[in-house]
Amino acid sequence: MSKMFATIATAAPAPTVEVVPDDAPAGRLLRAVELIASKGPVTYEDLRGMLGISKTATWRVVTTLRDAGWVRITQGGRQIVLDHRLDDLFSTAQYSDPEFAQLADIMAVVAEEFGVHLDLFTQTVGMPPVLAETTRRLTQVVQVPAEGDDNLTLALEGAMTPVQLTRHFSRIVDETDPQVAMAIRSGEAGRKARQMPGFVWSLDRSTLTVSLRGSMDTPAAIRIAPRHRKSDSAVYRKVFLALRDRLADHVTSFARDDRFPA
Repeated sequence: MSKMFATIATAAPAPTVEVVPDDAPAGRLLRAVELIASKGPVTYEDLRGMLGISKTATWRVVTTLRDAGWVRITQGGRQIVLDHRLDDLFSTAQYSDPEFAQLADIMAVVAEEFGVHLDLFTQTVGMPPVLAETTRRLTQVVQVPAEGDDNLTLALEGAMTPVQLTRHFSRIVDETDPQVAMAIRSGEAGRKARQMPGFVWSLDRSTLTVSLRGSMDTPAAIRIAPRHRKSDSAVYRKVFLALRDRLADHVTSFARDDRFPA
């Protein structure tokens, strides 16, 4: 990540994020940081006008951010700027994947339209699956499937390019169980991944997992699952077609263009 702020003062400790006081709502604080980052340095009056709040409320916002180590007051108290120590904080942060971030809004619309859950999984070659996006509420627990989830594994492998698939198998062959290792060495696992239609049903047809490849060729899979109880498989086919159409401009591939779940 490129440096966002001034040169780091290595002697100063990195800022900490404290509990936000009741008189400084979190949304206002976030907006203030965004404005100071994009338009700073700013004066108290500048910030007050951009936030549309009183002088007292502006003072509380700035005081809260200063006490947390997010901003500094310079030029004799006239200018508000971001604290240079934020560079340390953000340079080690984990960020959402830009390759899939724009898919979240489309997934949310489709999930609401058809009354299903959609979970997007990605996989770095040779590593376990990662839940990247979901349409479930934040209050719901989303379990990343265990290593034994063959459907998800197959869907992710089916999304890989030939080179990615070769690297993937070469990395896991010595760490997997003997049966899987034998399938990899014999080429059976590779044939299965290459010949899959780009989607796989669970045994009870309660979920449908679809292979897709991101705009930068990252293998991924979307799992379509019931929101309340088992859904009609016909609904899943409609979801499949809706996703294929609406994601066409955002992914390299989605299942097989000439097939859909039967």
